[in-house]
Amino acid sequence: MGRRNIRPEAMEFQPDAVAVSEGEPPVQARIAVYVIFACLVFGGLWAWFSELDRVVSAGGMLVTRVPPIVVQPLETAVVRQINVRPGDVVRRGAVLATLDPTFASADFGQLAAKRRFLSAFVVLLAAELDGRPLPALDESAMDGEEKVRLTLFAMRKEEFRAKVEANDREVALLEDAVAANAAERMRLGEQANLAKEIEGMFGKLVPGGGASRLEYLGALREKLRVDDLAAKTEEKREQLVEQLSRAKMERQAFVSNWRAQTATQLLEARQNLDEVDHSLAKASRRSELVELSAVADAIVKEVAPLSEGSIAKAAETFCVLVPIGDADGALEAEVSIAAADIGHIRVGNETRLKLAAYPFQRHGFLDGVVRMVSPDAFVAEGAAPGHEGGQDGVGGVHYKARIRLTRTTLRDVGPDFRLLPGMTVSAEILVGKRRVATYILDPVIRGLHEALNEP
Repeated sequence: MGRRNIRPEAMEFQPDAVAVSEGEPPVQARIAVYVIFACLVFGGLWAWFSELDRVVSAGGMLVTRVPPIVVQPLETAVVRQINVRPGDVVRRGAVLATLDPTFASADFGQLAAKRRFLSAFVVLLAAELDGRPLPALDESAMDGEEKVRLTLFAMRKEEFRAKVEANDREVALLEDAVAANAAERMRLGEQANLAKEIEGMFGKLVPGGGASRLEYLGALREKLRVDDLAAKTEEKREQLVEQLSRAKMERQAFVSNWRAQTATQLLEARQNLDEVDHSLAKASRRSELVELSAVADAIVKEVAPLSEGSIAKAAETFCVLVPIGDADGALEAEVSIAAADIGHIRVGNETRLKLAAYPFQRHGFLDGVVRMVSPDAFVAEGAAPGHEGGQDGVGGVHYKARIRLTRTTLRDVGPDFRLLPGMTVSAEILVGKRRVATYILDPVIRGLHEALNEP
């Protein structure tokens, strides 16, 4: 219905409604329309261009990256002392329990004594093989068996010396005999020349009557006698030379055989020494392991139900330790992520962790990044296969994720503050950004999509 043209002088006789409808709209009303329109436009632009952090909530707890430390005795032994109980905090190197060291100490002492003897025996054999003087040994630290062995070694050395000296004397005698034989052969050679000359002279005188045949025969006999002595002396020389050569060969063979035996004994002694060194190292380690020590800072989780005097069996669990501390990254968070949110999770996503034991309003957060996401899903016991669990992933079908801690400090905590395995955490995993407009458009689009389908 349009406005009616009413004269101004007649307006005062019209009803109030007609006066309002025919009058000019107030300035405030006209401005309000533009303000509302501007707010709608600004709100739409803000909703389209503004973004909010998109997070996935997940619940879990702090766990250790390394498995629990299981402390076991190396061999069966009697328990001497137990120093810890479940719940105790132990430092690296702390003695958890002490076992009876009797057997380990006995083996170590026996092997140490055997090593001392073998070391001395190797030194003696090496000196003998190299021809060096034998070093003096301290026999006060040796037992009876070792002293007997050293006595046998000394007797063997004396036997070698006596045999070599006897061979040397025999060689010297034969060399003297060869020298005497040479002198004898020289003398007989001169006599043979003289006898030959005399026999020749008589042979020339006999035809002329200057000498009798008897004298000639006597000279000939003397010549033959001297030649026979010279031949016997030559034969004796050959025998002496052969005996001398045989004596020298026997001496050389004896010395070579002795050195070969000594080298063989030295090799065996060194091999035995190496074996004893290995056994001694193991025995030393066994002696050290009579004290069961913590290999890292940890909390004692379990202790075997044994008491002092009980028998701890080899390789059976004596106590279980849970490593503590985060200086070396020993702790991280394990959280459960609902199956509906797993598509947004990526390795490397930044995460904010809230500790249930320390309210974040007063103490702040821990920071971390997603290190690993399980490749398969887990189904909570008693949950239906299609049930995805709560918003934090607890119950139903869920995935496990490990979050590496990048900041482990909180504010307003005591000096003895320490993160412990098992602390409950709530993780907020930053998975990206989301426009504000999508919170309005997504339900509309979903409604339109589902409304156009016939069930």
